[in-house]
Amino acid sequence: MSLISSALSLARTASMEGSSGASGKDLSVTELSISVRDLQRQVAKLTSMNLALFEILKERTGITEQELIARIELLEQKPQDTASQADGQTPQAGATCELCGKTYSKRNNRCLYCGHINTRTSIL
Repeated sequence: MSLISSALSLARTASMEGSSGASGKDLSVTELSISVRDLQRQVAKLTSMNLALFEILKERTGITEQELIARIELLEQKPQDTASQADGQTPQAGATCELCGKTYSKRNNRCLYCGHINTRTSIL
């Protein structure tokens, strides 16, 4: 399986797992633990894939880590969430973390940067 196929497969699996939790189905602690472990494995695999892709990009173009970080920050500041657009959802602006002040995705209440769970109750 190619890296891209693998990434798409992982994204679809994570999307399906995320949507099944919202259906009101009660899950046991064991089932939740297994789901968390599966998601951790998926994140680890996607992280490895991103690191490998960055190494290739760095070798072929000479891009620096600072340039990559600057681009990521620029994309995170854009008012439109391109991932939401890809799956047909309405684009959402980022929210500001109550603890560190950085902008994070409205899809989560947890800040990607400091881990703080924000008190915002709506994603709209």
